[in-house]
Amino acid sequence: MKNYTYKRGYLTLFAVLLITITSCKKSLEVDPPSNSVNLAEPIVNTVILDKMVNNIYGQCSNALFAFGGFSRGLEIMADNYQSGGTAANFLREQSLTLDPLGDSWVITNPYASFYKTIYAANKLVEVLKTTVPNANLPQSRLTQAMVDAYACRAISYYFLGRLWGNVPLLITSDVIENNTIGQSNQAAVFAQVEKDLLAARALAVAAAPTTTVYVRTQNQINSLLAKLYLRMGRWADASTAASALISDPNYTFTTLDLAYMQKSTETIVGFGNTSAESTGNGTKMAYCFIGFRPYPGSGTTMGYATTDLLNSYEAGDQRKVKWFEVLSGVTYQKKYLHDLFYYIDIFAVPSGQEQNAVFTTLAEMYLIRAEAKANLNDLSGAAKDVNMVRTRAGLSNLPAITDKTIMINAILKERRLELNPSFGERWDDLCRHHLLLSVLGDATKFPNKAANLNAGNATQKELLPLPTTEIQKNPKLVQNPGWN
Repeated sequence: MKNYTYKRGYLTLFAVLLITITSCKKSLEVDPPSNSVNLAEPIVNTVILDKMVNNIYGQCSNALFAFGGFSRGLEIMADNYQSGGTAANFLREQSLTLDPLGDSWVITNPYASFYKTIYAANKLVEVLKTTVPNANLPQSRLTQAMVDAYACRAISYYFLGRLWGNVPLLITSDVIENNTIGQSNQAAVFAQVEKDLLAARALAVAAAPTTTVYVRTQNQINSLLAKLYLRMGRWADASTAASALISDPNYTFTTLDLAYMQKSTETIVGFGNTSAESTGNGTKMAYCFIGFRPYPGSGTTMGYATTDLLNSYEAGDQRKVKWFEVLSGVTYQKKYLHDLFYYIDIFAVPSGQEQNAVFTTLAEMYLIRAEAKANLNDLSGAAKDVNMVRTRAGLSNLPAITDKTIMINAILKERRLELNPSFGERWDDLCRHHLLLSVLGDATKFPNKAANLNAGNATQKELLPLPTTEIQKNPKLVQNPGWN
């Protein structure tokens, strides 16, 4: 491990943070973005407009961040990572026995923060529709902000629909009205995501993006549509959206060492700090994956790779070589290089090692198109797309596959090996293919999960429980089956 020299008082701070992080009694919340604003403030210039936009991205970041709890929890609930902590909430994630009242990192905090993002986006959309451009507020900037609002609202509803299923569909900023709205079904939620993304794409520029932090170009939005259509099983649409990225010369494969760096040509959308917050140590949103790195000097971690994940890599797979490392006998991911101390500014991120929290990549677009083609019975086309990703990993092509089920299983394996750790892609793959029981029900590999999975509840666990606090505030909300 690296040797670290601590500044005065940091060891004490570290100890306090460890106690806080491992506590199941109190949620750990990220500080509000420094560019938070009064949403009722009239937009009269680009300074106010930028604050409005950055507030939305900041709220969305809060939902996904929470000191790694959201991403870490979803990975540990699947079969990629093992909990390194012994706090009650860690053990519940490990055993799929979530508490809709007490599990703040995976349930209550993200759920509430996604709706804060939606409220801010709704408010901005309403204001923009009545804002008149002026010399200090050109129409191009107003249009760009509308793209931002639609995109962030779509991302929020994408996660809400994917993880919780039936949720309230709020498209106004009327608080009284919103507090009395019941749930819309998952299909309606995904339809709203599509509507927002199509509206954003119609307004977005076709040019190459200048940053991955803001979702502002047509092909960045196409990458979100590809994820959505995959989740909806709309195979032809998923293939078309993914193809738009694959044919875009702005996105190319790079080396595995650089694939997750901030300026990677593989990253399409990568969450990060916005505007004035993006100076200094670079973008800190990458630290939503800090739970998968040991804390310096302690060896403490909140998640490390499972033996099953590591054994799934073929001999010679350079992703295993480049993206994992063994420290003190435990295997950690190193796609994301930095740990908690970089987040709290004890250490500065070395130049060239700045990272965003990657959400969509070129490799993922190939794998989305591969799965779409397989479901459209184009198995040779699917194999070609998978082989693009395998070649980048230093592997030979897939053997000839003529069975659709075998091909889809091969694609799911590649997705698992390529996309970890992530914002729950593996968990979603297991849920949308109804594989929780067959994969996590293996008591020899995952005894804690298998003990709480059976034919009667596996399908129910494909959706997370709604937070108890939200049900208490809105009696029209109905808890997801199996979580009462």
